[in-house]
Amino acid sequence: MKRVLVISNNCFSKTNSNGRTLGNLFFSYEKSRIAQFYLSGTEDKDFCTSYYRVSDDDVLRTVFPFSKNRGKEIENDKKRKRNVPNMLFRSFVWNLGRWKNKSLKKWLDDFNPECVLLQMGDCDFLIRFTIWVAKRYHSEIIIYNSEAYYFKDFNYFRDGHNCLYKCFHSAYKRSFKRIMRLKREVIYLCDELKEVYDKEFGDQGVTIYNSSSIVPDPCASYTTQVFTYAGNLGLGRDRSLCDVARNLADLCPGAIINVYGNASEETIHLFKQFHNIHFCGQVSYEIVKEAIKKSVVLLHVESFDRFYLEDTKYGFSSKIADCLSSGRVFFVFAPENTACVKYLKKNNVGVVATNNEELRNALKQILDADFVDRVVKKELLLAKANHNLIRNSERFVNVINEI
Repeated sequence: MKRVLVISNNCFSKTNSNGRTLGNLFFSYEKSRIAQFYLSGTEDKDFCTSYYRVSDDDVLRTVFPFSKNRGKEIENDKKRKRNVPNMLFRSFVWNLGRWKNKSLKKWLDDFNPECVLLQMGDCDFLIRFTIWVAKRYHSEIIIYNSEAYYFKDFNYFRDGHNCLYKCFHSAYKRSFKRIMRLKREVIYLCDELKEVYDKEFGDQGVTIYNSSSIVPDPCASYTTQVFTYAGNLGLGRDRSLCDVARNLADLCPGAIINVYGNASEETIHLFKQFHNIHFCGQVSYEIVKEAIKKSVVLLHVESFDRFYLEDTKYGFSSKIADCLSSGRVFFVFAPENTACVKYLKKNNVGVVATNNEELRNALKQILDADFVDRVVKKELLLAKANHNLIRNSERFVNVINEI
């Protein structure tokens, strides 16, 4: 197996979905042949044994050695971090390259990567770093892309700095085009994303869907219909969850929705208005898996706000693999144009509602046990075909070996 250096924003981890999705690709890979350079997160030795972290704070200290507070301000204050001026400043400081010290170069020299895999995000400096490493060690470049940042010509930070955003996005697109010319292969999270990039670049990438290790077990009989939502509560998803709760209260007064995730005070206050929403907070992935076993229905929602219709159009939830593999009915309330809805409808699985009228009718359907049984059987077939952990990891290994 080739030595693969992974460059990403988040490290391999079972505690965050991005790290888990990427880490699952390497399930069949020798740990000693993997190294990861990352910016944030907690290392997980189950995926890899060789890590090197450089944080925003580390980089800032190389330029402003006596300004410790500035680093903490940028790294820990998410609202300040995710606006255009701070993102431009962040890219400028990283691109100075003063953080490429002897320790990092020795770590890279010791590993001597044959392939460099970049998990694509919205940071142009990681693209530049990937190219720098590939040239230094004559390595092949592989891109793993689960985002559509290249096509976001609108200011998705929504901070009012629209002119500055054009500068930020133009620099990103220049770096993106450069690495697309140099790469040997691109792996996409879903076909919808692959198709739009293939058309833009006249390319032919590979789709490997996210994987699940969950083994389905029979759904026990419960006196209470338990719906479970586990995941991101931002991007307007909290309001869509409330729409589900409102309709469910009329149709099945005894049903509850257990919600797992990190929520703002505003979102928690919103949930308190619905007696059938039980907010459980952010928990470990192991607890989420236990919650799935105790559920009858697994939920995924997206916002219907006009801004998010465009912002999340190519978003493909990391929870889809677990939901389809669980042996529970997968219920999605999301706009027609989202990638997850297109995927489920294309394969005729799950239960999908794309507006409030469909929502009510769909909720009536999933209260029918015979209907649910037919849906779950089709979900498990799709999970076996597209989301099997071992099969997808072996496909990934073959992509690398063929380079």
